[in-house]
Amino acid sequence: MTPTGNMREQRKTQVKCNQINLQHSRTATNNLMQIIVTENIDIALVQEPYLYQGKIKVVTRKYITYSYGDGKRRAAIIIADNTIDAFLITQYSDNGTALLEIKGNERFYSASIYMDYY
Repeated sequence: MTPTGNMREQRKTQVKCNQINLQHSRTATNNLMQIIVTENIDIALVQEPYLYQGKIKVVTRKYITYSYGDGKRRAAIIIADNTIDAFLITQYSDNGTALLEIKGNERFYSASIYMDYY
């Protein structure tokens, strides 16, 4: 069957998320980048991301990393799917919290929160 007329843009109906504590490890970050590709992860909620010279580092620049605050950041969200429309809500984000509003068919929020064990 051949489509006729205007084709509607297909939107994602599911978003695949992953949550991980990287313990500031470069090796764990490399592994996460591989998992994102092999498991088709759209959003990664990260605690204790790898830092280099005070900045969060990811292996590839294809992804958008959201975090907020000064100094040692302990929470971040990585958006691996460039069709996802997201923005950081800075009023509720800090060194240990990253809160995103995700827009699409439905609007929802995604949070990565670092919590000390005590």
